[in-house]
Formats: sequence, C-alpha cells, structure tokens
Amino acid sequence: MTMATKSSFGKILQRSKYASYDPSIAQTFTASHAHRIRGDYGFKRSILGGQSIRVRSQENELGEVDYVNTTGDAKVIQRINELRVAVEGLQNPAVPYSSYSSPSTDKETVEAESITSRPDIESMSESEFARYVEHVKGLRGDFKQYLAQQAKEQLDKKAAARGQKEQAELPDVDLYYAAQRDPYVHQQFLKLDHTQSVKGAKKSSSLLTSNPHANGGLRYSHPSPIETNRLSPAVHGRILPNTSPNRRFKREKKPIALGGIVASTDMSNLSGLAATDFANEHGATSRDTESGKARFRVVNKAVVNRVPRVVDNESGMNTLEGAVIDVDVVEAGSVEKLTHTTPHALGSPEYVSTFEKDIPSGRSRPVGIYNTVNSPLFNRKKRADDGDNEVKISELLRNATLGGDNKGGESA
Repeated sequence: MTMATKSSFGKILQRSKYASYDPSIAQTFTASHAHRIRGDYGFKRSILGGQSIRVRSQENELGEVDYVNTTGDAKVIQRINELRVAVEGLQNPAVPYSSYSSPSTDKETVEAESITSRPDIESMSESEFARYVEHVKGLRGDFKQYLAQQAKEQLDKKAAARGQKEQAELPDVDLYYAAQRDPYVHQQFLKLDHTQSVKGAKKSSSLLTSNPHANGGLRYSHPSPIETNRLSPAVHGRILPNTSPNRRFKREKKPIALGGIVASTDMSNLSGLAATDFANEHGATSRDTESGKARFRVVNKAVVNRVPRVVDNESGMNTLEGAVIDVDVVEAGSVEKLTHTTPHALGSPEYVSTFEKDIPSGRSRPVGIYNTVNSPLFNRKKRADDGDNEVKISELLRNATLGGDNKGGESA
C-alpha cells in the first residue's frame, strides 16, 4: 500500500508566516457552552475561562496554560459593529503609544520623536530585560566618550568666548564626578542610544510589526458617514453627570453612555435634556430613572488614539484593555430637525447638493456631519419658488459658468 505524498500547496502553507503558529502573537480560542462549563478548550488540562480566552502559552514552565479572559474584548468589538460606525486611528504617525506598543521604525515617526523617547521597559519579559541590561553594560565606553564630548563642547564654548583656540583632544572624565554634577545625564544618554537604535532599525520580512492593524481590529469595514448618520438606527443612551476636572470639557461637553461606551456631545445638542441624577443631589425621596434617557447617533467616526500592542505583549493586559476610543455623538432628535427635508433619494447628488439654511434657535448644526456649512460658496442665499430657503450646488456652478449672466432668482 503506497502512502500519498504531501502536496506542494501543503508545504507552502506550512512555511507561510501567515498560516504558521507564531508564539509572539497570543492566540484567541472559543468554545461552546457545553464544552466551556467543563473547561474543555482543546488543551491537555481543563481551564476555567469565559466565552473567549487569549492564550499566551499553551504550556508554561509549570505545565499549565497561560491565558486571560477576553470576553470583554469580544463585547467591545460587537458594540462597535452594532453602532455601524467607522473606526480610524489618529492621522499623526508619530503618536506615542506609551507601553502599549514597541516604537515605530517609520521614517516620519522617528524624525518626529524627541529626546524624551525611551525603551519600553514595562512591557519587557524577564529575558528581554536581561538582554537589555547586558546591552547597557556594553555601552560603558560609549558613555564615557559621550561625557567627554559634552565636556569638550563646554570648554570650546568658553574658549570661543575668550577668543582662544578650541581644544583638540577630548578631556578625561570622572564618572563619579559626572554623576554628582548631573544625576540625569545617564538617562539622556540611554534615550539618545534608544532613538539612534530605532532610527537605524530596518524592517525585516521575517518579523511581524507590533501593531498589525491600525485600530486594533475593532472594525475592518469602512461605513460611510451617510450610513452612520442616517441609515443606521439610533442608539439608546443616557446623559451622565459631568464630573470631569477639565473645565473646558465641563463647560462645553456632556458625557453620554451608550452601548457600553462613554461618548461625548456638545451642550448645544442637548437642549431641554437633563442628566441622570445618580447621586440624588436634590434630596428627593425617589429618583427619576427616565431622566437623561434619549436616542443618539454617532457624528462621524470613532477615533482610537492609543492602539494597544499586539505582538510580544508580555504586560498581561488584554489587547483592547488599554485602548482609548473617542466617540462624538448627537441627540437623534436634533439631527432629524437640522437635516433638510427633500424628495430626493438619500445619498443622491441632488440630496447632497441641498441643505436647509434655517437653523433652529438654541441648537447648532452637529460638527462633522456637514463640512460645507462654513464654506463661502454657501453663504449666498437663494429663495426658491415654494418659499424654502435652500441652496443647490448645481445651480451655483451653472451661474458661475455663465459668468453671472443668469442671476435670476438670487436674493439681493
């Protein structure tokens, strides 16, 4: 009996870094309810986990599974998907990710980094920290040369001020004296060494980046603003008391709880709506649990301004535990009152080129939904025959093309 040979495709699949198991990335496992109550996730030993777990090591030094529960991460991703909102990272590529990711090797990022950058010591494993200590010990000679170069520059400045010649050789440096004179000089040297090592690092095809996805995998599709603002259903939320220490935020914003996420909105978008009084500040015998409830819509998108580290995450924190998600919302009623009523199909060119000019008193147009409100082109008013105050881009462009010959119907 002859055995079938392994196909070439199977060999390629085994060698592919996308299909092979990489221990630097924690694996996520799920199990059905029947297997989960028995602790059966497919490992040698039973474990007590949630609906999903993230495994850093299937068998550690003690022979146990090293894992953390990630049910919270799954719920956050589900809530973001239910909001039907686009998730984006910050536009600045040089945003510091603190201890949640390793430093970027992107050229623009490195050039924008200041001397305050330092190695990510908090997220290092014991072996990584030991290697870093050995690396620091090997920099003793470079550190003495760094101190000598600094001393030479100071002597050259003094010589130039006196009109003398610069010193040709580097002066001798006493490490003990240098430590007494400036106790932070070693930190400056280590920061400089770290910046230079990051600047000289080259990306390798055999290495994985610390952040494979820009927003931590919260959402891979990109809903349009029309889908987010108009086609998606409004989400029920609650207005929270503003206890922020930031005076500007406390004066202009209100925190909103919806879908397990704390968002924010402008005070002008909450006309006639009060926050829920959880603390019962007014001394009432019974609290009004309906106060502060309303329906909300996301203004434009959710911005993740601190993407967690994914590869070689030894800190023990979940992937999304340290993420900061900024979401701006607006009360659904204000959106319905501010948006124009038009017979045109939603999203059509005619719909986009028409908007209502009259803004109800006491309410401001939600920022981010209409980017053309402050454009000089739309400061011109046109009174339609039916009395509606509206502007159409097509008519304005046609008038501009005709050179002002056809200005009929334009208000004086």
